[in-house]
Amino acid sequence: MIMKQEINQCEEKFLQAFRTSNVNVVEELIHDKMIYNNATGDVVSKKADIEGFKAANLQIETVDCLERKIQLFEDTAIVTTVIYLKATSGGYMIEGKTRFLRTWKKFNNEWKIIGVANVNLG
Repeated sequence: MIMKQEINQCEEKFLQAFRTSNVNVVEELIHDKMIYNNATGDVVSKKADIEGFKAANLQIETVDCLERKIQLFEDTAIVTTVIYLKATSGGYMIEGKTRFLRTWKKFNNEWKIIGVANVNLG
């Protein structure tokens, strides 16, 4: 049960960093070798993901976690979550739900995101 609490805390820390556009915390939580399959089907590295996050210059009005399920495998956790986002990026309004699948792995007592995939739900 302790590991689930740790993962919930990591997920909340990640979500809060996203809410406040805190790139440093987002970078800290993502492993250098992370692989991200984004909603358009592209495979993105940590570096490209962070650059995209910075360039998006999101003005977030609302971001809420609507659902979260965690499955543990020793030093690895798979998290499926649904996020509702309402924001502006580059003058365009973004609003809708997105499902994320994040894989967390523990390295030297620190949880890091090693894999991400997402799909827009509308």
